[in-house]
Amino acid sequence: SKDSFAFHRKWQAEAEKQGGPDARIVVSKPAAKKIIFDMLHDAFRPMNITEIYQKLKAAVPSPILKSCLDDMVDSFKGNPFDGESDDDNGCCGGKSFKVASKKVSSNCTSMDEYSGSLRIKEGRNANNILYYTDHAKLQNNGNGLLPEDKNELFANLERSKLEKESLLQNMKQITAKTNQLLSEPKNEELAVEIETYEMEVKNLTQKVESAREFASNEKYAKQLNKRIDAMAAVWRKRKRMCMEFIMNMEDATEGTISVKKALSGDGPMEIDSDESAIKGALAYAKRKKPRILIGAGKKQGTKRGGGGENCGLLPTPGFVGVKMNSQGLVERVYSNY
Repeated sequence: SKDSFAFHRKWQAEAEKQGGPDARIVVSKPAAKKIIFDMLHDAFRPMNITEIYQKLKAAVPSPILKSCLDDMVDSFKGNPFDGESDDDNGCCGGKSFKVASKKVSSNCTSMDEYSGSLRIKEGRNANNILYYTDHAKLQNNGNGLLPEDKNELFANLERSKLEKESLLQNMKQITAKTNQLLSEPKNEELAVEIETYEMEVKNLTQKVESAREFASNEKYAKQLNKRIDAMAAVWRKRKRMCMEFIMNMEDATEGTISVKKALSGDGPMEIDSDESAIKGALAYAKRKKPRILIGAGKKQGTKRGGGGENCGLLPTPGFVGVKMNSQGLVERVYSNY
């Protein structure tokens, strides 16, 4: 009817005022009783009807709230506060307030699960009546949780198990990743290794460039070695011819002209021999005494260019000259000064 719609809009406006724009009123008595019982059960203290209405934020309209409270009151077990008064001293004008018994509502049936779930302590008027839950009363008539609550509990348990397995799997993967990261070198160590490898690469690059230069000069080196071999062959031929001439002179003069003295520059014949040139170069090197002579004091090989680090086409600062040894091979002479 029109009046019912008006009351409904009024109740809804009050609920939105206290509970926000998303608030919805409950006009079904079974649903309202559940809300009232759960709130008083969790509050664990007595409340009057005004406090209950405000605690529910007007979700249950006041007429329905009053009717539900009347149906839920336990009127058979008696009141533990009988004979007590609301006054602090327990009396008012020498008379005690008598606690009235509550009649059972005609609408309440024995099939109502919330029937008798509340107890009261009456006051001076209806607004002073205190309501509190009977915590000795078990839910679902002592049969444990309701079927829907049990199903929800089991569903939550299974979800929790699945979530636990998922979290354990994630933790296992994270642990493996952590161990892998800990086994790898740190950024500081990597920076040091990178610097070391860069120096090695730089040195190898220089060696490669030097090798490329040697490869490009290989043709020139072969040509130069051929020229040296040709000049050495001419020198051996002339050396042999000069030695044969001096030995013939020694035989012809019966020792007046000595090969040994002629080669050393002390004979009657002035000959510009290799031995005399080497002797003069060594005497000159001894007088000058240069500070550094590369290759001095080392035994040099008979290969072209000497030995050690100065081998190849590079000249040796300690080189003086060459002479032919007793086997007819070219032998290099170096200064020891």
